[in-house]
Amino acid sequence: MKISVKKHFLLFSSICVLLLSGCQNLGKEVDFGDVQLFYKDGATKENAEKLGEYLVKSDFWQGHEGKFSVQLLKNGEIYQVNFPVKEGLAHDIKYVVKVSAFASTLSEQVFNDAKVEIHLCDNRMETKNTVGMDHENEMKTYTHNNYSIKYPVDWTLTQQEGFEFLLESPIVYNYVHYNSFTLNIVDLATLDVTTIEGLSQKLVDIATNAHDGSVREVIQKTTGKKNGLEFAKVVYNIEQDDDTTRVTGVLYKAGRKCYLLTARAGQETLNRNSYQKTESNMFNSFEIQ
Repeated sequence: MKISVKKHFLLFSSICVLLLSGCQNLGKEVDFGDVQLFYKDGATKENAEKLGEYLVKSDFWQGHEGKFSVQLLKNGEIYQVNFPVKEGLAHDIKYVVKVSAFASTLSEQVFNDAKVEIHLCDNRMETKNTVGMDHENEMKTYTHNNYSIKYPVDWTLTQQEGFEFLLESPIVYNYVHYNSFTLNIVDLATLDVTTIEGLSQKLVDIATNAHDGSVREVIQKTTGKKNGLEFAKVVYNIEQDDDTTRVTGVLYKAGRKCYLLTARAGQETLNRNSYQKTESNMFNSFEIQ
C-alpha cells in the first residue's frame, strides 16, 4: 500500500538544532546533506541508509532551517528513531498524534512492518517522550450506564443532543468534520424490527435514503456475532461535491435494545493506516456491561 507522506513532514519544522558539543556518543554517522543521521546499538549502516534515503526523498526537513540530526537505534525487534524537538512539543497531544502516524509510516515504508518507536528529545538528544505506533499504548475507556468502548487518548469526547456521544479524532488534515464516531442507543420497538437481518436492511435503507443530493453506494453488508452480541454492519460511500466520505455503521443487538456505532471519514483520512486501525479497534472494543 502506498501512503502519501509529504504532509506528515510539515510538522518537523518544529525540530530544533542539536547541540553536538553537549552530547554523548551518538554513534556512527551517515551524512545526507541537510539530514545528519547517526546509528548505533543494534541498528546497521544499511538500516540508517534506508532511513536517510527515505527522509530525503520525502522532504523530511521541509520548513526547517539548517542542518538537523536524527539518531537510529535498535532494541531487540524495535527500531528507535530519536530527534530533538522544540521545548513543549514533546508532550503536546496534537503533535504527538502526528508523530505516532509518522512512526507507522516508517514501519511500513522503511522497516518492513517492524515495530517503530519515536523518541522526542531535547537538543542534547535526551528522551522527553516516547511515541509508539498508532496510539497502541494510549487508550482510554468510555463507560456509560451499561456499555463501554475504548478510544485513543487524544480523541475529543463530547456529549451531543440526539445521541450519546461524539468522538472526534485529531488525525485530520482537510476533513475535520468527516473524521468522527457516534454512538446512539435505539429501542427496537420503535423500528418494528426484531431480527438482525431486519436491522441490517434498516441500515441499508438509511444509507441509501439521501436527502442532500449526494450519490450513495453500499459497498459492504454483513451480519454476525461479536463479543456475545449479534451485529449488523453496513459500509457505504457518499459522493458529493467531488468529495468521497466513507460511512461505517455497526449495529449491536442486546435484548430489545440496539447500539449503533457510526464512523465517518474523508478519503484522505481513509488513506492513512492509523485511522482504519483505530476504527477497527473501537468497533471491536465495544462491550455491554
